Amino acid sequence: LATEGSIALIKKGFDEQGVLSVTGRTMKANLASARVLQKVGLTLVSEYYEERFPGADKVGMLFRHHRDGREEQWKTGVLE
Repeated sequence: LATEGSIALIKKGFDEQGVLSVTGRTMKANLASARVLQKVGLTLVSEYYEERFPGADKVGMLFRHHRDGREEQWKTGVLE
């Protein structure tokens, strides 16, 4: 259900609400959530340190998808 619901929300945002990009974050240890983000079309753009995460693993992953497919520009920090 997570994949289907995410796809529906992304589609609605892009098609009906004028959304330009979608961002998702998850703990690096949460492989299931990371896989859902990838399956719905988001691309891993960076890893980051997040003190607020519980436990010893404080590494997060940032995913993004732009409606025009500009994920590579997000990775480099250059978005035209």
